Amino acid sequence: MHKIISEEYFADNPEALRREDSVIMTLCRIYTGTLRALEEKFGPEVVDVARQGFLETKLIADKEAFAKIEDKTVEAYCSWLNSTLHLTHKFEMTYDEEKEEAQYDIRYCPWANYFREMGGEKYGMYFCDADCPMAEAFDANLGFNRTKMLMSGDECCNHRYFNKKKVK
Repeated sequence: MHKIISEEYFADNPEALRREDSVIMTLCRIYTGTLRALEEKFGPEVVDVARQGFLETKLIADKEAFAKIEDKTVEAYCSWLNSTLHLTHKFEMTYDEEKEEAQYDIRYCPWANYFREMGGEKYGMYFCDADCPMAEAFDANLGFNRTKMLMSGDECCNHRYFNKKKVK
């Protein structure tokens, strides 16, 4: 079993963290402002249409990235995920080699922070809604569950990734 603590990843590069955080804040403003304006003009159903378009487009991009990863294990997925989270999120990940299971305790997510700050949680939820289909797009045997979300106001996101073949 091994553990990764995100602060260890970005401790040596605070400027990279600042730049990445600034980009995320800007994107949250753009998403929130654009979707709020569309919702005001066309009604609440536009939020569902935008969510579906976001998820479909994100999964296309994810599948392209995943096609380049030959190893389809839980550990390989977590390695990819860590590479996307390490600069901006505060998390601990514990990986159990025997169970082929990873447990994430994400204590800070800039997407949740900025969307909530701007009152755009329902738009930010698009990102959270992508977690399960993203895992399935990586490999059909990769399971995912979560009972807490920062975007919903919980103290953390508790992602669990596991090999479906090993679950009894």
